[in-house]
Amino acid sequence: MALKIFIFSILIISTIFYFVPIENSKYSKNKEDIPQVIFENPTMYTLNDIGVSKVVIASNVLRYKTKDEMYLANITLKNQDKTKDFISENIKADKIEKRGSIFDFIDNVKYVRDDFVKVDTDFLKYDEIKKIATNSHPFKASYKTHNYKGTNLYLDATNDFIKSKNTHFEIDLKENKGK
Repeated sequence: MALKIFIFSILIISTIFYFVPIENSKYSKNKEDIPQVIFENPTMYTLNDIGVSKVVIASNVLRYKTKDEMYLANITLKNQDKTKDFISENIKADKIEKRGSIFDFIDNVKYVRDDFVKVDTDFLKYDEIKKIATNSHPFKASYKTHNYKGTNLYLDATNDFIKSKNTHFEIDLKENKGK
């Protein structure tokens, strides 16, 4: 009698477990972390009515539902404003995360405007619409032959305005002597 009850209870338990759905908790938690599209060694162009406004070159690009990730990326922004006296801006980083119009440049960030403005830092947040770059990390910058160091960078590319905290300037006086 005990054997019949034991076998009957195993049959009922196995039937219950057969119809109960089992979720893979690892998969369901990371469902948003699965890339929808992966590009290897892409070159991407953004075109408008004037011409090419942005060129992106990267080793890998992962497109997720809510963000894009680029690795070993180089973004070139072409000047579209005739009143500005530069040709292009170039931003390189080991990793770039893009959410909407906000770019997060992470590790070995190098910002260059033509040959006269350079900024080196480990992190830079850039708003593509407002054209404002900010960070809370130390940075090194140069304008022509003048050096500029500090933290908490705020760079407004539209109004050519820059400010920071803990600032240190090194002005090259030899450049202006002959003028």
